[in-house]
Amino acid sequence: MCFSLEMSTIMLIFGSLCTAIASKKLNNKIALWVGYFTIMQAIHIVGYLTINDCDNIYNRMASYSNYIHICFQPLFVLIGYLGLMQFTGNINNTSRIRMNYALYVAFAIGIFLFTRLFDLHLSIYDNMKYSKQTKKSASCVWCGKTCSYKGDKHINFSLPLLYPSYITPSLFLHTFGFFILPLFINKFTAFCSLVVAITTYVPAYMFNIQGSEVGTIWCFGSILQAVLVIFLALFFKK
Repeated sequence: MCFSLEMSTIMLIFGSLCTAIASKKLNNKIALWVGYFTIMQAIHIVGYLTINDCDNIYNRMASYSNYIHICFQPLFVLIGYLGLMQFTGNINNTSRIRMNYALYVAFAIGIFLFTRLFDLHLSIYDNMKYSKQTKKSASCVWCGKTCSYKGDKHINFSLPLLYPSYITPSLFLHTFGFFILPLFINKFTAFCSLVVAITTYVPAYMFNIQGSEVGTIWCFGSILQAVLVIFLALFFKK
């Protein structure tokens, strides 16, 4: 299956409707979660409209916006889970305290990943050169020249990120914040995280494409994923 500008536009409209419904029928935290991932569809549309035109400023902006969005995804997912906890009643003082700590950690994760955009301890030129030599390494996802380009199935992007080191985080921080942190809040958030993990990794395995593009394909389906989690969560409403 290949994705397209039209499909991203459909998901943008669908996500906008789901955001409005969530805001009216559920709560603002859940709406913020769905709305945040709907923004990614708008970023993909900009990328599609300028695809492979690496010198186009909007193409480059789409690449940077893609990465910045990814940096703070764990934070907004946890905000959504907090909204679901409140709406379904699966919350007590202990889980509220744990969630507050998790939100601080997720925000810190976003900041640490964001700093990879800046030349803190390597020259960007040397980092880009090193990234090209190791571009097949899973530890440096999206490293390379700034560009939104056509992938095997969907849009893909690259930009000059600092290579992971002792003081520069890898994308594993995203995995930790997105899938692991919720396991330690309560059983309800652990269930939500497992549903998201299964519906993320199974399609990624089925597509069998490079890791950088798996991320953009997952973002395409993230709104459907959020809707699924919301519906399943309603069965746990107290």
